Amino acid sequence: MGACSRFIAENAVHLTAVEGTEPRMNALRTRLRDLNNWDGVILNYQDFKTDQKYDVVCFFGVFEYSGKFIKAEKPFEWAINHAKSFLKDDGVLLISIENKNGLKYFAGLSEDHHPQPYYGICGYPETKDTKTFSRKEMIDMLNGCGLQSVDVQHLAPDYKCTRAVITDKFMQDNPIISADIMSNYPWEDYCHHLTAKFPTKLASVSLAKSGLLGEFSNSYLFISSRDENSKIKKSLLRAVNEDRSFAFLYTHGRKNNVVSKFIKKNEDYIVHKEWLTTTPTNLKKRRFIKNVLEDTPLYDGTGLIYLFLNYAYYGKNKELMSLLYKYLDFAFDKYKTDNPNILQRRAFDAIPRNTTIKDGLFFFFDEEFETLFDMTKSHFLFRVVWVDFGKLLPFFNKFEFGSLERFYEHLCSKFKVRMGDIKKLSELDRSVYREM
Repeated sequence: MGACSRFIAENAVHLTAVEGTEPRMNALRTRLRDLNNWDGVILNYQDFKTDQKYDVVCFFGVFEYSGKFIKAEKPFEWAINHAKSFLKDDGVLLISIENKNGLKYFAGLSEDHHPQPYYGICGYPETKDTKTFSRKEMIDMLNGCGLQSVDVQHLAPDYKCTRAVITDKFMQDNPIISADIMSNYPWEDYCHHLTAKFPTKLASVSLAKSGLLGEFSNSYLFISSRDENSKIKKSLLRAVNEDRSFAFLYTHGRKNNVVSKFIKKNEDYIVHKEWLTTTPTNLKKRRFIKNVLEDTPLYDGTGLIYLFLNYAYYGKNKELMSLLYKYLDFAFDKYKTDNPNILQRRAFDAIPRNTTIKDGLFFFFDEEFETLFDMTKSHFLFRVVWVDFGKLLPFFNKFEFGSLERFYEHLCSKFKVRMGDIKKLSELDRSVYREM
């Protein structure tokens, strides 16, 4: 409905849009109403003709429909060859598409274009219809059509609402971290709103350990050209090739969006955070929270949330509680102040989801925020329980405390912390998130 076209038109010399229906073109006209560097036509892609040669042709969520709308013996190959005919010699074809072998589909979520679960991973009916492809199938198809140079990027949770972009390079260098990132966002069932039948974070890490994670990405971005020396492709991948940024995380829905870039310097990675567009103008008006945009090392090791989930799923409650107590002892010591009830303000973000453990030592990462009010131990325990354990609860083999309230009460008692008012702490957290 024009979102991608808007971005492209704002950054390119010229855009030509091909839309299949009048309502979609009207949406595009509205979206681009203040721009004059574009033109568009309404027709079937198969009927589109022009003598113009383009730097880039984009298929964003449309290539999979080739079998339904293109009348040819091999409709998908025909679509690629048709696109190639509009490209300059070093032009680039971009295709964002679901992976038919995406882990979400194995977990029971329905295929995006068909309401029936397991529809794509069983191979699709042997008829001309809407289909997606595996990573290998797409690369083989692009190569077979003369696009010999193909870069693959992994999109999470999918290409429709992308929160993370991970290159093959980063996934090879950091498979476990990649698994943690890719499973960190909720997956949509666009047909039935079904939920996964197993904890996908555990499965993602298992696949990463097996060297198979990239084959199970839910969506891909394929960046293809006739040969690897394409100047246009090198320009599009400047952030990767020149800046050495090999993965990107984007916040969505905040007042002030941030991009985290995973940059390789020498043999190590750092995490660099910056405002997604321009520096926000509302920062001085904040009452509850401020951003801390500092470069930090990329800590490898095992994510604390993964370990908690693993212990919960397999009924290892004793091991879970032992690890939780060690983590809380460490956090309370690291962020202690002269007041035994108050922690340093950066402790707000030091919850399990932002913690990794290696060789028995805890490391905090993604400490992006610092409160503008005193951070009490009771508030910190509240966040541990409701922000992280609340999401783990459905996967517990047996949750011995019965409720989050009783769990919170137990932790306060264990660490001799005066219980906070749950409603007030919840409202305080909401106030914080409203300012982010």
